[in-house]
Amino acid sequence: MRSTDRTLSLELHNHTLNKTFAVNSKQPYRLLSIAGLGSTGYDVAAMSHAVQDGAFVANTRLRERYIPMKLECSDYENSVELRNELIHFMSPVHRYTLYIERSGIKRRIDCRVNDFAFDTPNIYEFYAADFELICPSPFFLDEADTTQQFLTFAPQMSFPLAFPRLTGMTTAVPIVLDGMTVSNDGDVPTGFIADIEVHGGDMVNPQISLGDEYVRVNITLHAGDKLQIDTRQGNKNIYVNGVSSFRFDRTSVFFQLPPGVNTLKVSADEGVGNARTTIIYSNRWLGV
Repeated sequence: MRSTDRTLSLELHNHTLNKTFAVNSKQPYRLLSIAGLGSTGYDVAAMSHAVQDGAFVANTRLRERYIPMKLECSDYENSVELRNELIHFMSPVHRYTLYIERSGIKRRIDCRVNDFAFDTPNIYEFYAADFELICPSPFFLDEADTTQQFLTFAPQMSFPLAFPRLTGMTTAVPIVLDGMTVSNDGDVPTGFIADIEVHGGDMVNPQISLGDEYVRVNITLHAGDKLQIDTRQGNKNIYVNGVSSFRFDRTSVFFQLPPGVNTLKVSADEGVGNARTTIIYSNRWLGV
C-alpha cells in the first residue's frame, strides 16, 4: 500500500535565545515554499591527460546546504507583534538547529540564518517572510542521538517469593564487554563519541578499534577517571576528565562508522575490565 502522507512541519530552535519558532498546521505561519531538503550541491574535480580520452575523477565533495523558504503570516490581527518577534528571532550571529518532520520521518540539522526579509508590497495583505538557512554540514542527523553501552548483566541467583504470580527474583552482576555491534543505518559514514569511565582499578593505554583502525590513548587512567574520544568530523578530540588532551598514539586514526553493521572493540594494555564504555552517535542522511 502506497503512503499518501505528505505532511511537513518545522521547528527552528535558536540556541542563543533558547527559543523555538514552529511552522505547522496549528501555528499562525503558513509554509508557502521550501527547497534544499532532498539534495545539496556537489563538487566533482575532473582531470584529463593530453594523450588519454576523457577524464578521471580526482575528488568529490558535498557542498554546504542551503534551505530557502517562504512563509505567510495568516494571523492578520496579531501580524505586527508576530513580525517583530520573528525579526528579533532571526539573526546570523545566532546558532540554530532545524527540526523537520516530513511524512513521519524526523531529522535535524545545524544551521545559521543566511538571509532574511519580512515585508509585503501591500500593507493590507498578509505579511510574508522570506529567509534562507545555511548548513555548514550538509548532512541531516537523526532526531536524537543513539546511545549504546559496552555492558550487560548476567543472572546469578534466584530467590523464591511468596507473592502471587511471581516465580522468583534473580540478581545480576554487570559484565564488561570488550566488543559491541553498532549499526549505522544512514547514507554515509558517521563519527561517534566513546565515553569511558574507569571503575575498580587502573586502565593502561586504552584503545577503541574497528577492524585495523583504532584510536589509542597513551595514558594510565585511575578509578573515577573519565576519558572521551570524539571522532565526529569537525569535533575530533580527546578529553581526560573534561580537559582536551591529544595524548594519542601517532598511528591512531579518528575513524568513522561506515554504513551497515560495525563491531567496535575496547582494549587496553591493562585493566580493560575496569572500563564502562558508552558509544554515542547519530546516523547521517543526504536528505529528508
